[in-house]
Amino acid sequence: STPSLALRIAEEIGKRTPSILKKLAEEKKSLKLKLGSFITRLVSIKPRHIFKKLRIGFFTAESLDPYRCMLQDLWGLEAFDLYGFTEGFGVGYECSEHNGLHFPSLNCILEIIPESELKKEENNPDYAPKTVLLSEAEKGLTGELVVTDFKEALPLIRYRIRDLVKIVQTDECSCGCFSPKLKILGRSDDIVNMGVIRFSSTSVNQ
Repeated sequence: STPSLALRIAEEIGKRTPSILKKLAEEKKSLKLKLGSFITRLVSIKPRHIFKKLRIGFFTAESLDPYRCMLQDLWGLEAFDLYGFTEGFGVGYECSEHNGLHFPSLNCILEIIPESELKKEENNPDYAPKTVLLSEAEKGLTGELVVTDFKEALPLIRYRIRDLVKIVQTDECSCGCFSPKLKILGRSDDIVNMGVIRFSSTSVNQ
């Protein structure tokens, strides 16, 4: 799910559960359901009270960090961030230690345009910024993510995703993964991402 949608669903569950229980109690003439309906009017119902077997949640399309604690409390699960982009596919998944996203490159080549190169391009629009292979990038380097993949239908060659990232780790992670680990910092363009809705910030002023 997207984090905001999961929060919205949790809100509706809390809001609608009392009336649903009351209706069921009347239909089935159940004293137990009547008692449950009464209790839910006194105690705030959360999804974790109903879906007790949920353990892990995967969230994408929005930054998970602002919502993580709230989602974990409401749903009673461990939340993980997934990274993908509209034109391609999911390429990043959160480390089990929750300190960055692993980017395996089994079917793609990942590069990064360092911030210093981005500044050169900003000063000179005709300048072609140089990239560094993600596997050869130094820890702490920040820049823009670039992807080359090998899909048959829509291959992408050195495609600039316009997301800014920071290299967290390139050697073996303590979780056992060998793929590079990144942190998503934000956008390098003016696109505002609201989950399923994306628009340019310049359109707000028009």
